[in-house]
Amino acid sequence: MPLQSCAHTGNVSDFKMFMDDAGSPNSVHQRHQPEVKYVGQLGVQRPEEFPTRSYYAVHTPEVKEEFERRITALCKETDLSVPENRTCLIFDKRMTMHRCLNDKTHPERPERILGMWKLLLKKGLAKKCLLLEPRSATVDDLLLVHTKSYVEKMRNSQDLKRPELIKLQYTFNSVYLSSDSFRSALLATGCLLQVVDSVCSGKSLNGAAIIRPPGHHAESDEASGFCIFNNVAVAAQYAIDQHGLKRVLVLDWDVHHGNGTQHMFYDDARVLYISIHRHDYGAFFPCTSDADFTAIGVGAGKGYNINIAWNEDGMTDGDYLAAFFQVILPVAYSYDPELILVSCGFDSCVGDYLGNCYVTPQAYGHFTHLLMSLAKGKVIIALEGGYNLGKIPEAMAHCVGSLLGERPPMLVECLSPSPGAVESIRQTIEVHKPFWDCLRFDVDLPSQELLIEKGIVEVGESKQEEATGQATSVAVSASDEAAKNADMTVPKMDANANKSLDVTEELIGAMGGLEIGVDEGGFVSPEPWCPHLDDISRLPSSGVGDPYAPCVDCGLTREVWTCLHCFQPYCGRYVKGHMISHHDETGHNMVLSFSDISVWCYACSVYVANPLLDAAKEDVHIRKFGKSGCT
Repeated sequence: MPLQSCAHTGNVSDFKMFMDDAGSPNSVHQRHQPEVKYVGQLGVQRPEEFPTRSYYAVHTPEVKEEFERRITALCKETDLSVPENRTCLIFDKRMTMHRCLNDKTHPERPERILGMWKLLLKKGLAKKCLLLEPRSATVDDLLLVHTKSYVEKMRNSQDLKRPELIKLQYTFNSVYLSSDSFRSALLATGCLLQVVDSVCSGKSLNGAAIIRPPGHHAESDEASGFCIFNNVAVAAQYAIDQHGLKRVLVLDWDVHHGNGTQHMFYDDARVLYISIHRHDYGAFFPCTSDADFTAIGVGAGKGYNINIAWNEDGMTDGDYLAAFFQVILPVAYSYDPELILVSCGFDSCVGDYLGNCYVTPQAYGHFTHLLMSLAKGKVIIALEGGYNLGKIPEAMAHCVGSLLGERPPMLVECLSPSPGAVESIRQTIEVHKPFWDCLRFDVDLPSQELLIEKGIVEVGESKQEEATGQATSVAVSASDEAAKNADMTVPKMDANANKSLDVTEELIGAMGGLEIGVDEGGFVSPEPWCPHLDDISRLPSSGVGDPYAPCVDCGLTREVWTCLHCFQPYCGRYVKGHMISHHDETGHNMVLSFSDISVWCYACSVYVANPLLDAAKEDVHIRKFGKSGCT
């Protein structure tokens, strides 16, 4: 009986038939029983002893002592305890007492939080959370970020008559007041502090505060933009002072810039403030240049204030996700916060007439989910804006669901960033490159040899051309023939994706590399040793040389390598191939790429990673990025 070809595996397995009582094969009893045995490498006799020298780095006692010190410190800093509760939640109906006296249609209305709470109860999300006891903030809490005179002014407002209240509210920018506003604002701040206590004490992993009035526009000495006290700013300073935190990330995705929060921590590196908002070249509220990408912080806080400023309306899920993947997440992972506070505004949600954007409610669940692997999961969301009463309850439900560990629903539309979003992201990256290594990924693209080795690009050349280094064509992504034969369904492209096709190449360049297919997940594993390591020259006192130096033969600066024998720079095989010519003429085998700081041996045709190469690689890394870190 013929066997399937897939069962033929040489001498390592046999396919045995189990016969029934009649002596005929029975398919039910056919079983594949592999017989596993080691047959060795073809033509190579198995050695009795294996060499153990030159296969690992030999460290000095000083280096070993430093490793031990770092490991000990890491063990002390690592907390493996598990909180008793996954998510804590807080809400107090008394915050609905804050309402506008002279405009019943004001967008910041009590129904905002009532609708959210009702939907959380209906979906059963609230009962899955630890419900915290509400409390009001104390004067001392407010004085963490607000001036004493301002707190006194707002406390006195609760005793004013209606005409005096209306007169007072007009002294601020876009604020309304009632006799209950001060008490509601105290509750909003105090409730958020309850969540901070629960999370920072280890009682809960994360939390959500459904609070109003909002806070991120409030300055230290005045109310602004529907905000009375800056809830999130108080919470950040409270976490630092009361819980000893050293790094707090405040992420503000409200469609308006959080001018108050920015100003309060503008010179403080203990709080990294990242805001993603509409700016419209200064025409969108709060209408100041402080909301532009050029506002990066001062003094110790320089580089710790990051504004991703949209200059148009209609922003979508794809625009916000691009900002997350290209700026927010890389910087957040580099910062390594101990706590994340989200100024969670929903006014960029579809249907919000103040924000006029098209972010779906489901996307906010994804935003929350993306933060969960940071700060050991200590993420707190605090309500800010959002005025579409039909959408914001759903958006909050998706956020709380993500905090509880539920998988956010799949996003299917408008996932491509618009040209305007690409430009805003590029501007932010450009001004923050000096402060964040993770944003310097477009300094140079990987070498062509590495891309080909990884299978990211396809080379249209024969074996002979590959051997001579005379490339005829290089095509990114799959070949035309492969595309014709591929059995796949292409989803319909949305209008926004169509609009952004002409900037795809620009986006790839700006965001630090080439797009890799979904199935491409491999990496080049360099060899730990090759016999030609002994031939490289000692690193001169002047170092490897300028990593931006041109090829000495053609003057081109694209894909330049340096010879590790004579330290002369030449272009790679897919430019003009002068490094290959240099190798042929001199017999110099080991070369280092200025693009990705990898080392290639021409004689062995392999990448090599060995401690003998660390000094040269470290020298290039410092010259390119301004700091140590390659090794």
